Amino acid sequence: MASKRKHAPDDNNGAKVARVKTESKFVDGSILKLKVRDFLTYSECVYDFGPGLNVLLGPNGTGKSSVVCALCLGLAGAQNLLGRAREIGDFVRHGQEEAWIQVDVFRQQGNIRFERHIKRENNISHWKINRQPATLKKVQEAVAQLHIQLDNLCQFLPQDRVVDFARLSPPELLKATEKAVGDASMFNNHEQLIELRKREKDLQVKACRNTEELDRLRHQNSLLDRDVQRYQERQQFMLQVRDLENKRPWVEYEEVRTEFSEARQLVKDAKGHLDQLRQLHEPMRIKQENAKKREKQLQVESKQAEKLVEGAKSKCMRISQDLEQLDEEMSEPAQRLDTARRQEADRQQKVTTAEQRIEQLQKDIDEVVSPKQLKPQLHEATARLRDVNTRVMRLQQQQTTLRQEQEPQAQQIATVEKELGRLEDVSNRRFQQLRQADRDTFNAVQWLRSNQDRFKQHVFEPVLLVVNMKRAEDSCFFEQVVGYGTLITFVCQNDDDLKLFCQLVRDNQGLRINAAAVPDIRMEDIRKRQQDMQAVRQRYDFRASLLDLIEGPEGVLRFLCGKSRIHETLIGTDRTESNVDRVINESPLTVFCTPKSLYFIKTSHYGERNKSTQVSSIKPGRFLNVAVDTQHRDTLQAELREVREAMENGRLQIEQLRDEERQVRVESANLKKQKDALQAQKDKRSGIDNQLALAKKNLQRYLSQSVDLERVEREVTQALAKTNQKRTETAYDMSQCVKKMLNLSNEKIRLELQRLQLNMLEDFLSGQCDVASTGLKEAEHNFDELEKRSKSLKEQAKQKHRQAKQMLGIREDKPSADVIAVFNKFPSTLIEIDDMIHDLKARADLNYHTDPKVVEEYEKRKEEIEKMEQSLDTEKDDLQGLTTEITEIKEKWLDPLKQLINKINGKYGEFFSKLGCNGEVQLEENDDYDKYAIRILVKFHTSQKLHVLTAQHQSGGERSVATMLYLMALQELTTCPFRVVDEINQGMDPNNERKVFEFVVAAACRPGTSQYFLITPKLLTNLKYTENMKVHCIYSGPEIHQSHNGSFDPHRLVKQLRSAQ
Repeated sequence: MASKRKHAPDDNNGAKVARVKTESKFVDGSILKLKVRDFLTYSECVYDFGPGLNVLLGPNGTGKSSVVCALCLGLAGAQNLLGRAREIGDFVRHGQEEAWIQVDVFRQQGNIRFERHIKRENNISHWKINRQPATLKKVQEAVAQLHIQLDNLCQFLPQDRVVDFARLSPPELLKATEKAVGDASMFNNHEQLIELRKREKDLQVKACRNTEELDRLRHQNSLLDRDVQRYQERQQFMLQVRDLENKRPWVEYEEVRTEFSEARQLVKDAKGHLDQLRQLHEPMRIKQENAKKREKQLQVESKQAEKLVEGAKSKCMRISQDLEQLDEEMSEPAQRLDTARRQEADRQQKVTTAEQRIEQLQKDIDEVVSPKQLKPQLHEATARLRDVNTRVMRLQQQQTTLRQEQEPQAQQIATVEKELGRLEDVSNRRFQQLRQADRDTFNAVQWLRSNQDRFKQHVFEPVLLVVNMKRAEDSCFFEQVVGYGTLITFVCQNDDDLKLFCQLVRDNQGLRINAAAVPDIRMEDIRKRQQDMQAVRQRYDFRASLLDLIEGPEGVLRFLCGKSRIHETLIGTDRTESNVDRVINESPLTVFCTPKSLYFIKTSHYGERNKSTQVSSIKPGRFLNVAVDTQHRDTLQAELREVREAMENGRLQIEQLRDEERQVRVESANLKKQKDALQAQKDKRSGIDNQLALAKKNLQRYLSQSVDLERVEREVTQALAKTNQKRTETAYDMSQCVKKMLNLSNEKIRLELQRLQLNMLEDFLSGQCDVASTGLKEAEHNFDELEKRSKSLKEQAKQKHRQAKQMLGIREDKPSADVIAVFNKFPSTLIEIDDMIHDLKARADLNYHTDPKVVEEYEKRKEEIEKMEQSLDTEKDDLQGLTTEITEIKEKWLDPLKQLINKINGKYGEFFSKLGCNGEVQLEENDDYDKYAIRILVKFHTSQKLHVLTAQHQSGGERSVATMLYLMALQELTTCPFRVVDEINQGMDPNNERKVFEFVVAAACRPGTSQYFLITPKLLTNLKYTENMKVHCIYSGPEIHQSHNGSFDPHRLVKQLRSAQ
């Protein structure tokens, strides 16, 4: 752990500042002093900075980059600018709950002090300005007034963002340069040009679109001009039709009113004629009524006579029925005698037939085998058939059992396949997450899947797509240790494929992706290293290494071990958390995790090799938190194979049983045929025996049924004599009854003749009355019809009058003079009006009917065309004004920018020439101002050509030199109060590092230049120093050498080190 560090004698706070006399003066915004307490590795520390170059020198892990973090956070910079912890609370020193930062800034009208209190709990910060509470917004405003730009990598370049500076796109580098060294208006003018150009393009697109729309509307209306003209002509015709239709009800009304007057006179004439006919009809009606009365009297007498005749007739009918009954009684004995004779003949015939049948059946029995002889054969066939059927039933039962066994197996297969599908869906979910998080990487994956064959060996997709967590809850450790950049890295298995992949994806397609090659490290060495760490794992209760928690292709695992050392990163338990101090101080681990925290341990390479620790909280995983349970997947796949094999075996057994069943059924059919043949023989003999017994029984019954014909003949003769006597007596009664009926019938005929005579008279009188009555009814009907018609015409006239007034919308009984004048232009009869209406409608129909909606749309489009023409004129004026404004602002912006780039290019080329190399800074122009860019071109070797500075074409050391020299080129042109560069000299060769340092000293120590902070873990020997620079030597350790007065004595330390050497 970092101990409390002591500083200069006046502050006694932990870091020795080598003071040199300086005549330089601070500029507004320069840092005077920095104080921290319980911040990252510092318990407490104070820094006093000079106005020129400040070199912070110290071994790795002593807290140099912590100073950069303190400056950034103390001046209201966002923690994401540092590329380290995500939460502000992670900057509090391990084991403490609160941290404090104080930054004193120079200002001519009075220095300003910023203070920030950071609480780990809830990630809360409190601010003060000059010891007075303030808000974050006020602090940011005060910092901005001092022209401090912490988000500008040209001014503030912390260690963890050096790569970000190298990855700045050319347009981003231009903006950063403008903000860093341009005047106040340059960057604003650039932003304004970008916005104005965007508005200009939008206006151009809008004007073009509106012009096309205007042409389209004009064209549409031109197509409808003739139709609209015809529509208007048709409307004129229809207006005339409307006037005619308005006049027509008035003409109808006049005609109906005239007709009503005529009908009223006809009603009066019909009433007089009706009264005359009624006077002539009355005498004839009285004679007719008298004849009707006499006819009714005769009709009554005739009905009485008819009743007497009917009574006599009924009595004759009864006597006749008695005679018929006696005739039937006389025929019945004869029929009985005939029936007895037929029955006897039939009986004798049946006896003969029965005897013949018995004789034939006796012959058939002799020809058929006896049942006793068939019984053994039939028993044997039945037993064999029973056995065969039993075998069939057993085979069917076996098949049913196998099918029942396969039903749960089929369900099991469906369940397993569904579960496997759910597990496989995890990969697609991660792919969609990648699409949202990094579109360039997503597009590169899609391209790789279609072009994998272009590489020598398989190129692995980003780590997050090919690696799987054995347990999803462990994803938080893996993602936080390896980092997002590693998660989206493509892994190539050789350098040639890596170079080709970067060229095809980065250079050709312009996709910003991460790619790396598998390092030269073997899995055997990795496993051996894990075995060597087994004692540490057991001692501090680490449950696994990060490598043990994941699965993936071997090449990717080797890459992760080489890049992030996941095989040496151990995952602890709650017990590890409680012993974290022992783990840090006693174990050789550099990275480890507990359930809640991630620890990075740095060990100094000097002195007693003291340790410093960076702690951050474990955050939930974003991508790998949904993992595939591979053990469960393998188990499911094995289970699926086993069940499918079992189902296939069952299917084969069922097929075998079906074949056997078919064979047994053939045998069963043959046996059944044999049994049926034997049974048929048995049934035939049994049938003959039964028929013989029945024939003998019938013969005995026929012999016992003989008839006594003599007795029947005597009984029939006696019955006929008795019935004949009764018939004679009934015939006499019949003759007497007929005589009486004839006398009554003659009386009835006399009365009926008289009634007929009266009826003829009545008919004559009725005819005369009918003729008179018909004339009367016709007259009455004519009168009624005329009266009805008169009333109807009166109502029609009223209705026509109402309709005519309603058609014109008036209450008066007559139209106005204007309407009458219009009506007078048209014919005055209905026929002429209807003809004219028909003619006008026909002429209107010749102009085919245009939809009113089309005409309405035509008028709307016409209005829209007028509005759009006005709008288009306005847009053209706006566009002209915008173009003029862009031209004016461009003249103010571009010329100074070109001058600035020329100055930067001159300094940049001068610095490179002193290194024996070439470097240029160019301004790349474009029609779109957001695509204006700075291109840095460098050449480090004489055999090379100038090439754009990228991570793919230059080494890390070469990029560091190029970046440092670019910042130095900005130094003399700077408008910012200070500049911070952290460990940018790492990777440089000694010659370049020495020259770059000399450039920095020369540029940063000149009077009038801005303050400069250079952070480095080491310096070369025999460097040139000036009085305008300060070297801050940072020491770290549990014990600091003390002088006699208790303050730190660097001279004593130097002596001891020299004596030790």
